[in-house]
Amino acid sequence: MASPRLTGLEFQWFTQSQLLATSYQQSWRMDLEPSLSTLVSSITEDARANLTGPQSLQRLAIRLEQSANETAAVDFGAPPRANHRFEADRRITVLRCLAAKFVNAAGEVEALKRDAPAEANALPNQRGDCLDDFAPAHSPTICQS
Repeated sequence: MASPRLTGLEFQWFTQSQLLATSYQQSWRMDLEPSLSTLVSSITEDARANLTGPQSLQRLAIRLEQSANETAAVDFGAPPRANHRFEADRRITVLRCLAAKFVNAAGEVEALKRDAPAEANALPNQRGDCLDDFAPAHSPTICQS
């Protein structure tokens, strides 16, 4: 199965997710939950500001799940380190957890964008804001249509 092609922002999210997975894989004493929630909330906020946020989160989730499956499929045979399989399992756990969280976040962002009034998503000059905010208070100027 071909991996979905990621945009620049999605690739940045993917890289951040991979870095967290690597950190958790190699740091056995790492408390995952704070780092996980910080990363997910940061990426979700970026997705809310992005026009294609829900689709981007879904592509990211697919890519993370594929990365987890690729790691799981590797046959380590006689690994150079005794705990190589254990570390790989930790990585897989993080990648799958992130994928699930991003699927949920995609649904939330989609619902938010669908329920938000069109006027709230419009640019300021599209909402009919005719007063010039940069003019002195005593002499507001009106937009020329």
